[in-house]
Amino acid sequence: MAQIIGLNTKKLKMGFKQIFGNTIHVHLLAHKMKRACHLLLKSDLNIAEVGLECGYDNASHFSTAFKKQFGVRPLDFRRGSWENKCSF
Repeated sequence: MAQIIGLNTKKLKMGFKQIFGNTIHVHLLAHKMKRACHLLLKSDLNIAEVGLECGYDNASHFSTAFKKQFGVRPLDFRRGSWENKCSF
């Protein structure tokens, strides 16, 4: 990304954090998890497919990241009424 916009990596990271208030990694993770919430609630995709749609090659890694973010496994999230946890 830094190469595309013509900055070195350090300047990109510093500028991003200054503008958005968090790191590129945190911002990307929040975006992935918001998309995961939407897919879990609004689609018929299985958990592995949701993980793939959100950029995870491994369903286990997706489930671990989701549980770390929301405190509940993706399957339990889908089964329960957890929509309020999706707000960012």
